[in-house]
Amino acid sequence: MLPLDLQIYVFSVFTLAGIALGVSFDFYRAFRHITRPRGWLAGLEDLLFCGLAASLLLFALLLGNWGEVRLYVLLAMSLGLILYYFLASHALLALFTAGLKSMRVFLCRLWSGILLLLRLLTMVLIPFRFLRRLILLPIVALSRAGRHLGVGIKRWIYFIRKRS
Repeated sequence: MLPLDLQIYVFSVFTLAGIALGVSFDFYRAFRHITRPRGWLAGLEDLLFCGLAASLLLFALLLGNWGEVRLYVLLAMSLGLILYYFLASHALLALFTAGLKSMRVFLCRLWSGILLLLRLLTMVLIPFRFLRRLILLPIVALSRAGRHLGVGIKRWIYFIRKRS
């Protein structure tokens, strides 16, 4: 039998794990409400949430009870979930939904601003493209001619050395 202080510690760890599970589920519900996934994407999100929830519970089991699953562990997690859903779920769900909506609006506006900036930048750079072509055309032509001229000079120097 565990000492009383250790029993209180284990019970409180699993009660907090139940509350954390409820908070994460409400965040997931708000995320699903905002994104409204369909088809296989919804199943993939469910699978990811189940994996995260299982890892959270495994962490709590290892932290609080060295991995042992007992009846009081399930009771403490259930108590944490029930306390969370009756006391704070409605408020946190509304807060998560509003936060995710405002984040979505911010990211959409940011993306629109970036696209507008890119459009303006391309409009500003169009004359410079023309100037670049106008300036580079003679330079490229001279460099090509210089290559051929350079090969000719090398041959001429080779020919002179060979004769002398």
